[in-house]
Amino acid sequence: MNNNRFIVFVCAAILMAATLVGCDKDPLPRIYADPTEINVDNQESSLTINIDATHEWEARIEPASATQWVGLSTYNGSGSQSVSLYVNACNNEPMVENPNRHAVVVFQLVAKEGKKQTATVHVTQRF
Repeated sequence: MNNNRFIVFVCAAILMAATLVGCDKDPLPRIYADPTEINVDNQESSLTINIDATHEWEARIEPASATQWVGLSTYNGSGSQSVSLYVNACNNEPMVENPNRHAVVVFQLVAKEGKKQTATVHVTQRF
């Protein structure tokens, strides 16, 4: 019976040690953006994008020409935070073949190694 208790004790000690060692590791890299889709009318707008990230991140707007009508309060950060999205009013008449304009905001983890993780927000301004 003492032999069984000893084995149980050793197994429990090994499990506890393995659990404690696992706690020292950095969390797996991840980044999320909420919302992932934004639709606005042709008026000037300001909205909030919530970023949930485990590491430093950078943001960019695609295509680059869209920066003429959409912008961010910050283009880099660390961890989770809120970012303001600004959309300029459009007073131009829309072209018949494309009555909307579209941009993608890409938030990307600044990774030293491995796959570059991204989160995207699609922005559409409707006329």
